[in-house]
Amino acid sequence: MKAINEHFEVGQQYYALVSKEVLVVSEVLQPGMYPSGSGGYHTLRSPMVRFRSEKTGLVHTCSLELAKHLLLAKRQTAKETYYDGYRFRSRLEARWAVFFNNIGLEYEYEMEGFDMKECSYLPDFYIPSIDRWFEIKGQPLTVSEVQKCEQFCRRKDNENIKFSILIGAPKPLMLEEEDFSILGIREYTWQWPSQMYPSDTLLLAQGLTGEEYYSRFLPAIWKVDGVDDKLLIRAIREARSARFEFGETPKGR
Repeated sequence: MKAINEHFEVGQQYYALVSKEVLVVSEVLQPGMYPSGSGGYHTLRSPMVRFRSEKTGLVHTCSLELAKHLLLAKRQTAKETYYDGYRFRSRLEARWAVFFNNIGLEYEYEMEGFDMKECSYLPDFYIPSIDRWFEIKGQPLTVSEVQKCEQFCRRKDNENIKFSILIGAPKPLMLEEEDFSILGIREYTWQWPSQMYPSDTLLLAQGLTGEEYYSRFLPAIWKVDGVDDKLLIRAIREARSARFEFGETPKGR
């Protein structure tokens, strides 16, 4: 991947905060003379960035400064992190491992890859004691990433599989109703067919992806059985504050 300036790289994905879509850098135009459609030339006085929409294929052009400060949030580059005997592909995954340890859930990391008809897929975490799979992402997923998770759920066990997508670092979410409240973790969970959600039901996956996409992944709260609010908050705090530099070892339960 060729770096073209300190902010953008050709092929790098960005998330557009305004249009809620994933854009890919196709070109950065530096100041200078460029051919025009009429056969002449025009002068570009400041850098411009061209992006291609993953959803529509359309090309968008804007100034470098506008792209840098107003429109786009860069999809962060993952940093490999060693923790608990595993080499995680990202520091975010390691933070979730710290969280699982602090609430007493033994996990398996990248336990098994699955070859499907359209693609291959390697889930991030599997927790045997609750028979649950987890996919970890730092930002809203692209449609193709969501579809890969959907294919896995249908292939594995569409009727009963427990599969959650977790976006960002562990963070508490409180649901308060008139007669009860629940403190848990925001998740997007695969909804298997039921009387409430027949097999042909698709709902708008708000927040799961930056695009308008209908899925069987629904926003929900993961209330961890056997974990009280105090322990949950402590586990979240330990995960979010964990330091992995210089041989430091985050705390477990």
